[in-house]
Amino acid sequence: MASISKVSSDEVQALTGLNNPQWKRFFRITLAEAKELVKLYPTSWVGLPYMEQEALWERVNEALRNENIPAVDENIISWRMIRAIDYAKAIRPTASASASVTVPRSLPYDPVRDLAQG
Repeated sequence: MASISKVSSDEVQALTGLNNPQWKRFFRITLAEAKELVKLYPTSWVGLPYMEQEALWERVNEALRNENIPAVDENIISWRMIRAIDYAKAIRPTASASASVTVPRSLPYDPVRDLAQG
């Protein structure tokens, strides 16, 4: 198959032969995989080690088969993972965002509480 990197989602779905519910499930499975991958590899799909890509292809197709959804080829999974990893990286909280939240060291002054303890 020729490169499908610039093909639309509808066109790729047509290539897979998956119906709408199957296609949505494929998207959810691959997004879950992408979220886990970005925790381990803060890179792009093409930057992942080949063995990790191959293991992912097998996991995705096994998950699809377990739901009686036809397996998809490596080009389709690559097309999807490029997008899913970018999305997972975009929605992932960054360390600086979580570090910017400050927690008060003590409770603020409460006259009722503080005078009663007094």
